[in-house]
Amino acid sequence: MKKSVYVLYILMLMMMLPACENHAEKNANLAEAAYQMGNAYFTEGDLTSALKELMKAYKYNPTSYDINHLLGLAYLSKRDLNMAAKHIRQAITLSEDNSKARHHLGIVYLEMEKYDNAIDQFKLASEDILYDTPAMAYTHMGWAYYKKGAYIEAERIYKKAIDKEPRYYIAYQDLAILYYDLKKYDKAIKQYKKAIKFYPKYIDAWYNLAQTYFKTDNKEDAATAFNKVIEIAPNSKKAENARGYLELLK
Repeated sequence: MKKSVYVLYILMLMMMLPACENHAEKNANLAEAAYQMGNAYFTEGDLTSALKELMKAYKYNPTSYDINHLLGLAYLSKRDLNMAAKHIRQAITLSEDNSKARHHLGIVYLEMEKYDNAIDQFKLASEDILYDTPAMAYTHMGWAYYKKGAYIEAERIYKKAIDKEPRYYIAYQDLAILYYDLKKYDKAIKQYKKAIKFYPKYIDAWYNLAQTYFKTDNKEDAATAFNKVIEIAPNSKKAENARGYLELLK
């Protein structure tokens, strides 16, 4: 895969460089080639190579929305949150069509535990009538409220996410987590089941559902759910934990 990305890069340079009429055009072409290569690396999960190419692209064209946005995401994936925030904020200033970048900046702020800042960005993204994934933005906003301890507002926002996209399973899962923490176990079970309905192999929901059954001393249903976790991902940490629970249920 790396070889194919490298060949793509060389071919792009061969096509671009002869056509360069001046220094600015040459930099723009070099930036685009590095960006495309960085994007390819990012897509295949090679974050270090992606970051290297995107830093190069930024050097040639620091005022590109796409370059700053993807560079910010690469830094986020590498857990350099300050640099992630810097470049995504810069991307936002470079385009009016920036709701996706605002959503991603909100995620950075979530990781920083700057929950009010995160909520502000999620609101701006979710209220954009042209943004194509408002349910995701609302769900992240709900998580920010949840982490703040604002449970009533978190519940309201999760329900808004579900209204926007009734099949968005993560919203049900996060709402269930909220109900579990509030000791509303019946409501939690109901939401976990809805998450599983729309994503039958959702291991997190199966595991949390099993724990909720275990918590409420529903041994039979707990065992069924723990066994489902093992079936879905037998070599995972959750499967290992599920086997431990099953021993306790014997």
